[in-house]
Amino acid sequence: MAGVVGRVEVPAPVPGVMVGFHVETDMHVRPASVTAGLAASLRAADVRIHEGVVALGLEWDVRAGSVCAIVTSVGDLEVDAVVLAAGAETGPLARMAGWRIPITAGKGYSVTIERPVRQLRQPLYLGDAHVGMTPFRGALRFGGTMELSGVNRRMDMARVRGLRRAVSRDVDIPEARDGGRAWVGMRPMVPDTLPVIGGLPSCENVYVNTGHQMLGVTLAPASGWALAGLVV
Repeated sequence: MAGVVGRVEVPAPVPGVMVGFHVETDMHVRPASVTAGLAASLRAADVRIHEGVVALGLEWDVRAGSVCAIVTSVGDLEVDAVVLAAGAETGPLARMAGWRIPITAGKGYSVTIERPVRQLRQPLYLGDAHVGMTPFRGALRFGGTMELSGVNRRMDMARVRGLRRAVSRDVDIPEARDGGRAWVGMRPMVPDTLPVIGGLPSCENVYVNTGHQMLGVTLAPASGWALAGLVV
């Protein structure tokens, strides 16, 4: 693998790794940076963002057959329309509007190492282990797995240890063995693997945008554009 490794600049590959491919068309982002940038852009456009607020229920205009307010932990918010886009946790919100979405969580795990001793110059996918490694500014993240254990954030440390072993087998990143911060997140999974986008039949002004499986960042722009055409 020496020639391939030289081109993609993998730090200290472990002996025994036989082959690699350099894919020039793939790109990567840091999700937290994307989210922060989006929020800043919206605030600059005078959009109010309420963080740390829990939706407790919906108030109905029975005559119109629509929702007129969201009952939250900080009071009622009057609305013209409601978009339910809470990933794997969209199901309970949809039930408030009288509709059932067959959605569950496909839990994925990652470990983020701040200021690693050795850094990648570009993302790396370990094909045998199905583990992705992504370099960020001042950090390195590796992640993978698909755990179907319900909608929860319980962390199975055996899976974290499996990630660490997979990375240590193929690439010499010292901190991968026991350093960094472990995290678990929930991918929104639906039976037919297709995103759920559109209005709820049970309510005139409630819409859904969820079920993007492992392609949330990839499909977000097109999904938002499609839904905006229905809401606005």
